[in-house]
Amino acid sequence: ASRVRFDAFGALTQRAVAVLSPPQEAWTQMNFGRVFSVPAGYGHWVSDVVRMEAFMFRPISGTDGITCAGAAGSHGGGTCTEVGTVREFACSFTTACASAPDAVPAATADTVTFSVYVNTSTAAITFFRFPPCPLASIGEPNPANCPSPCAYTDGACRFAPPVVVDAVQGDGGWWQITTADINSDFAAAVDVDECAEGTDTCE
Repeated sequence: ASRVRFDAFGALTQRAVAVLSPPQEAWTQMNFGRVFSVPAGYGHWVSDVVRMEAFMFRPISGTDGITCAGAAGSHGGGTCTEVGTVREFACSFTTACASAPDAVPAATADTVTFSVYVNTSTAAITFFRFPPCPLASIGEPNPANCPSPCAYTDGACRFAPPVVVDAVQGDGGWWQITTADINSDFAAAVDVDECAEGTDTCE
């Protein structure tokens, strides 16, 4: 089974969640409501599918007349700091923070670094990122309603194809990934050597 650890967070990220599922279709359909097909040229998945979600607290509007000091005082025990052009309230997770701003998906410009343990002796593996698509499950037929990073194909809004992500191999089977597209699903597949397998003459 795979393991995951968070290594570093961007300035906006306040919370992060990782959910793992075996990569077989029956499990991913039950856990994530989608199928993760192995891309062409790869043999099989060698890791669990890892669903990553990072959250930031809802920014306090710069036009709402709330000051950082006022926001911190009204929500009790938290701190409010300037982040870029918005004021960001960071809750200290006490009971006094019950009325703090809601958590929302972290900004895509914010990066998160995490590591995945892959129990395999081969180094010929590649990590893929599967972009989310909230409308794919209902096959939204209107292309105008198909948001990025979904793909409008075959007359419906569907999941976009997976993309390769850079992963740095560490010690003991750990692979580290740094990405700004953290709200996605990730999985590692073994790369097939067509020459060694005899499926390509490789001339």
